[in-house]
Amino acid sequence: MTEAPTEAPTEAATETEKEEKETEKEYKTSFTFENEEVVIKVKVSKEAKLSEGTDLTAKKLEVGSEKYEAAKAATINSLGSDEEGTYSFYEIRFEKDGAELDVKDEHMDIDVTFKDASSAVQVKDGEAKRI
Repeated sequence: MTEAPTEAPTEAATETEKEEKETEKEYKTSFTFENEEVVIKVKVSKEAKLSEGTDLTAKKLEVGSEKYEAAKAATINSLGSDEEGTYSFYEIRFEKDGAELDVKDEHMDIDVTFKDASSAVQVKDGEAKRI
């Protein structure tokens, strides 16, 4: 009869330990993507809860595609850019085990650096948002 009272606190303690381990878990907060044209660095807050094994991928949008035209229109509207300018837009995403993870804009600080910076206009976080 004394076993039942001792088992319940043990189960509760085990549940509490699991919660503490979850809150102590380290999350990955720094990501980099690089190709021949750009280096994209993304700092992510711990609140995004991106664990080890999460990867940042980036895909250049094709000129004339729907996403490219939407990004170009947003850039012209928000930055007053030239309609005839040359643009490079990248779609970034986070993946783990082949599945895309949804990370909110407020959890990210994005820095894009073009390797041929002589003719590039750098766009910092806050000026470029998701379309």
